[in-house]
Amino acid sequence: SYQILCEKYPSFRERSKNVDLVVEISLQPWKVF
Repeated sequence: SYQILCEKYPSFRERSKNVDLVVEISLQPWKVF
């Protein structure tokens, strides 16, 4: 979830570097279908 991501990457800059990861996480609910 996004909260776990925030814990792993506290700084916004680090999260920005991992945009692909963010996209993958945000798309996870859709992969169920």
